[in-house]
Amino acid sequence: MLDDLTTEDFQTLYTHEMNVQGVSANTVIHYHANICRALQYTVKIKPIVANLPDSVESPKKNNYVVSFYNAEELNQLLAVIRGERIELSVILAAFYGLSRSEVVGLKWSAIDLLNWTINIKHTVTSGNLNGRYIEIEKDQIKNKASRRILPLVDTFYELLIRMKE
Repeated sequence: MLDDLTTEDFQTLYTHEMNVQGVSANTVIHYHANICRALQYTVKIKPIVANLPDSVESPKKNNYVVSFYNAEELNQLLAVIRGERIELSVILAAFYGLSRSEVVGLKWSAIDLLNWTINIKHTVTSGNLNGRYIEIEKDQIKNKASRRILPLVDTFYELLIRMKE
């Protein structure tokens, strides 16, 4: 089966993923890297003689451009979500610059009310596996710099105390 693969098969896969499935070039680059690693191992143990994806041109990486709300947009958002279940999550994300996966991953065990800190160490992401929605929980952050302990400000401290009660 591996002998039947061609470089065109890989190029077709990458093009299909970006143009039909709508995944980003960065995601296809990750696919490419994983496929290359798997086939490199296969070359090493000798069932195949060449790693064909090495001959395929993978897409160029997109530069990630951070976007954020200005003060007026943030105030509008806060007005809309006031009193809603997601209010605290949105406020924490806005104030501390937390990602969606970090906010969703917050646990009470990460909030130290005695030392007035929040420990960012857990994430929750979602995805689609075989047509089924799944959540992926990780007790790790993507890199060392992302793992951090943040100080609780008075407003959040009081809000968290009320919520905990």
